[in-house]
Amino acid sequence: MRRRGTTESFKIWFILLLAIFAISSCAPERQYRVLSFFFDGVPDPNRNTIQASDSTLADSNAVVGREVKPEYFTHKPYEEEKCKSCHEEGFSNALIKAMPELCYSCHEDLNAKYEITHGPVAAGACLLCHDQHMSKFESLLIRPDREICFYCHDQKDVFANKMHEKIGESNCTVCHNPHGGGNRGFLNSSACTQCHEDFTNMYPVTHGPVASGECSACHDSHASKSTNYLMRDGQSLCLFCHNAEQVFSTATHKKSKKSNCTVCHNPHGGADKNLLVQTLLPSQKVTPLKKTENVLPADTMDLNKPENDQPLDTLPIKIDEKNKLKL
Repeated sequence: MRRRGTTESFKIWFILLLAIFAISSCAPERQYRVLSFFFDGVPDPNRNTIQASDSTLADSNAVVGREVKPEYFTHKPYEEEKCKSCHEEGFSNALIKAMPELCYSCHEDLNAKYEITHGPVAAGACLLCHDQHMSKFESLLIRPDREICFYCHDQKDVFANKMHEKIGESNCTVCHNPHGGGNRGFLNSSACTQCHEDFTNMYPVTHGPVASGECSACHDSHASKSTNYLMRDGQSLCLFCHNAEQVFSTATHKKSKKSNCTVCHNPHGGADKNLLVQTLLPSQKVTPLKKTENVLPADTMDLNKPENDQPLDTLPIKIDEKNKLKL
């Protein structure tokens, strides 16, 4: 029985060696067909992957005056033939870790990065959008531009949203982060300024959420029916971040518990640290404010300090004439 088992093993090894010899003597195209039948990720000899160095790209750009992109984008471990970075040795070709832990061995953990994550990210399905070895598209995407989004998202639903009526051929990622974000639309900080005015450079002093591009801290999407698409009404919006006890402890605010904050304060920015919008009294002196002056926004003020506990009409207001009443 042992001799028979030995003979069978010898036959198997002989056939394998014969197959390897045959493959090695084959044309590259035949080698590719045979090897790719058994293994994943065998390089196609007919694919001309261009690996351009920075200096090559710089020289090419100088000649043709445009950006030069490689024909194929490759995953670094695959490019460097470091298969063991992801796969077990031997013929199993199995991954050394389960997904997405394998990806997060090198790449940032996107579930930890974002408050709200896109479905494929939350499910750890990186390969739903990315190829693990090489792709014609940047970021190793398996489909180009909007095609990758429309593979899951129905185009009719997307364009039924009035905000998408005039986007033309723009990519979804101009406005949306494909991995996640701090709002349910995964909107980028620059998404709103694709259509709306950018307030960050309009005022010498900007409100914290405006300065950080977090429009969604106060505004809902255009699907909202609230005034100015605000997330909350009246003072409740401001007091969601600002401490009510601190605000109403000042002499200025004691009699304004029913007033809207925006009667006196510009929610986007202003010329002084309190983001005031009031009209100057004849007795008040206008002092132009330079952007280089060290003035803190209202968010960072200590309202318990005596110098901040003054009526509005006695505060030393500095007004930028261009922006003084802009909302």
